[in-house]
Amino acid sequence: MKRIIFLLLLIIALFGAYYFYKEYNRTAVPVTQLKSINIFTPNELYTEFKDNETAANLKYLNKPIEVVGKIVATNTAENGITTVAIDSGDPMGVISCELSSSENPKISKLAPLDNIRIKGICTGFLTDVILNNCVILSVDNKL
Repeated sequence: MKRIIFLLLLIIALFGAYYFYKEYNRTAVPVTQLKSINIFTPNELYTEFKDNETAANLKYLNKPIEVVGKIVATNTAENGITTVAIDSGDPMGVISCELSSSENPKISKLAPLDNIRIKGICTGFLTDVILNNCVILSVDNKL
């Protein structure tokens, strides 16, 4: 009887150890493989957050969304992270897109006034709508 209980506890412990090992080593799904829940113009997205931040957070927070608009500026910080600002049509804020490190080869092709289609995870609203882990889907350099 003691042997059966010991074997059952051992099996449970092995399954538990396997589960924790798999969870510890789990990686995030790349943004490119996630389906966007919506495609926005920058003005639509910014206005939705500005008008009712709570409702917009419920719909879009931590979810992949796409934005199509004009680049206002790009900024590369000392730590190597590049942020693309997309014109929201409101002088008080922009759509701020922090690019994924996999996008580094594409950064040199970006310039102000380029049309860009970008996908990222919405992380909220300060004075800007913030998207993180963004990937560039397309850039139109023709003005």
